[in-house]
Amino acid sequence: MKKLPLLGIVIAVFFIYLGVQLIAKEDEFTVIVGYINIIFFSGLLLLVLYKLLFKNNKQL
Repeated sequence: MKKLPLLGIVIAVFFIYLGVQLIAKEDEFTVIVGYINIIFFSGLLLLVLYKLLFKNNKQL
């Protein structure tokens, strides 16, 4: 059984949640950091899922 990067996925989801919490604040800088956080970790999460899906399809 292959190991999946579950810890990395969980950390990325946690930081996306943290970004949503930062957007809820009223400070302008905090909102900007929240959006940057969500964009970065969403992209990272999509990249990991893309690699997992296509790496598994090549082995079949």
